[in-house]
Amino acid sequence: MDNYLPVIILVIAIAIFLLYRFKDEITMKFQYEDFDGTIDNWAVAHVKGEKQFHPMISYPMDDGTVRFRAEEFCIGEPMYPVGTSVVIRTHPRKKALRKVIYPKR
Repeated sequence: MDNYLPVIILVIAIAIFLLYRFKDEITMKFQYEDFDGTIDNWAVAHVKGEKQFHPMISYPMDDGTVRFRAEEFCIGEPMYPVGTSVVIRTHPRKKALRKVIYPKR
């Protein structure tokens, strides 16, 4: 048991660090707020000769309308038409931490 004690301490320290580092992402699984949003437009980026389409999404909040470019993208052509309804799942305290839920195709 004495030979494994430093390994056990290291594993516990790494686990505590990871829990601290990703606490907001972990709590978002259990506590979140959903908002109804829409795809307003598609931003086009040219990367290595391919067209990447990022959805530009907006949703209303108490402070006003929030507009942002989603991290997800599709290659070739947009997957959804402009005006498609999406759900934005946000962290209760950190509104910049969000996830977009797209409709099923």
